[in-house]
Amino acid sequence: MSSVPLKVGGFPLEPGDVIVTLVAGGAGYGDPLEREPEMVAHDVVQGYVTVEGAFADYGVVVSVHGEIDREATHARREELRAARQSLVVSSTESDHYDGDGRRIARISPATATRLGVETGDIVEYVPASRPSLRAWVEVDATLAEDETPLGPHGREICGVSEGGVIWVRTPWTYIAAITGLPDEFEASYALLQRASA
Repeated sequence: MSSVPLKVGGFPLEPGDVIVTLVAGGAGYGDPLEREPEMVAHDVVQGYVTVEGAFADYGVVVSVHGEIDREATHARREELRAARQSLVVSSTESDHYDGDGRRIARISPATATRLGVETGDIVEYVPASRPSLRAWVEVDATLAEDETPLGPHGREICGVSEGGVIWVRTPWTYIAAITGLPDEFEASYALLQRASA
């Protein structure tokens, strides 16, 4: 196994090497609940987003023909905002990674339950105006219910200080979850581990 930086010009391979490329995808940037409902409706009409995905991910209530129910959209977006898991950042002297170099997101059992995740699952820290930071869950019963420790590099990436609040979510969209992308991602990672052993 090798850590390959982004945008490499070339990487030497040997016969029998296995290449697994894991990329974040093109899901977009910014808060999905701030996307203009008209743009989401356009995406539905074009077939980029399903009606169910518009409802689950963007909080937009729209028909397959692009008609938006504005009152229902407002109510759905408020419901989704209220359900978000915002955690208080506590600082640690160093960032935490597992033996495979994956960033660790330490969260309380209560937060894990609310997010529907367990140790080993993937979550994202979502800063207000920066790209999300992906990490692997470690459920830690010693943490306060709404606490998540972040090291100096993680705090810098997220632009948050000790005592600040950050939104933590699962990274899977409606369509990714129903098509099994989380399982496919983990299977690819397992294949990479076997190939590097």
